[in-house]
Amino acid sequence: MGCVYIPPEGSKYSSVDAFTEIENEFLHLSEPNLKNVLIGDFNAKTSTLPDYVIPDQHLLEILNTDDTQTMHYFSDYNGLLTNNISLQRYSKCACRPNTYGHRLLELCKKMNIYIANSRIGNDKTVGKITCNDVSVVDYLILSSDLFQMTKNFEVEEFNPILSDVHCNLKFTLESQPYTNINNVKTVEKQVIKWNNNKQDKFVKFVKEKKSEGIRDIETILDKLIDRNDTVQQTDIDTAMNKICEIFNSSSISVFGTKCKNQKYAKHNEKPWYKRGCKSKRNLFHQARQRYGNLKSKENKKALKEASKSYKKELNRSYNDFQMNTAKDLRKLAKSDPKRLWQKLNSINTNKSNKTDAVKIEDLYEHFKRLSQDEVIEDNSDIDLTKEINCGWERNVNLMFILVYACKEVRPI
Repeated sequence: MGCVYIPPEGSKYSSVDAFTEIENEFLHLSEPNLKNVLIGDFNAKTSTLPDYVIPDQHLLEILNTDDTQTMHYFSDYNGLLTNNISLQRYSKCACRPNTYGHRLLELCKKMNIYIANSRIGNDKTVGKITCNDVSVVDYLILSSDLFQMTKNFEVEEFNPILSDVHCNLKFTLESQPYTNINNVKTVEKQVIKWNNNKQDKFVKFVKEKKSEGIRDIETILDKLIDRNDTVQQTDIDTAMNKICEIFNSSSISVFGTKCKNQKYAKHNEKPWYKRGCKSKRNLFHQARQRYGNLKSKENKKALKEASKSYKKELNRSYNDFQMNTAKDLRKLAKSDPKRLWQKLNSINTNKSNKTDAVKIEDLYEHFKRLSQDEVIEDNSDIDLTKEINCGWERNVNLMFILVYACKEVRPI
């Protein structure tokens, strides 16, 4: 699966070579029976032009090829027809196909991949607009074998918190479930505590339902009394286990059981995610719900304003947190280096996986190569006073970089 973003045609970063790069990645990663998925913003307008090629039968007869792989390549489009997928595409976009659109269609024809928009799910025979209420430039592209595994596809309503102009593409792939038996968590149950109101019921249950077990215990105790001096600890343990078994099973039947309290991790509990962010989020969801119930211009305008306000609050809260954290670290660097190192080391909350930690030797070699490759330039215009004044700050920043890279660093 590949997520794609190609800058708009004619923009500063646009390049038609992007489609060539995608094609090269396909060829590099291709394996037998490999299924491919591409999704994202291609900035390609394709209208309803075909993304497949039906080979000329006369040409195939002239070529007279018996190569199974070649014939399968030419007839791959039949996989859509087998799954009742129409070759014809639909689109509400009235734009003319652009250069990117033709390149995307060419890529689909070469790689035997097909545009899912307007072919499946809620978008079938629709071709809903995906960008700025004007065009279709966001696509889900699948191998022919994946259409039967794709159970749902839809272009969702515009959500300004996710994008400025693009609609969200939602799809569901169905496959055989994989269960790791070693990681299956069993829910532990515990017996409900003793209830005095049920003591008579408990005694009655033991007498009626556990009479046979009680007789077994009496038999064991009688044998132990007869043996007297030859009683072993294991004999006493056997009798006690029988008694505990009767009490436990009776307690479960009379008092019942309950699951132990499960502790669930809280989501979105970032240190910078303050009360103001939660308040703005609630207002955004309320505006989104109103727009979902009634798609009017007023509700759409209110939704955009709520999303902008929410984004602004997120950015403000995050930037404030970053600035305050940096300020605190610099204060600690001057006043209490020991606490500084404790704070930096506490950033690494995941201590279990140490295999991914960067070795200090590798880090040394990396910076050594950087210093060897550095180009020496004329530094006559450099203000040495500013360099000296900024030297300590750069050293502290470099120290922070080293700490993050090594994950866990101890002061020497």
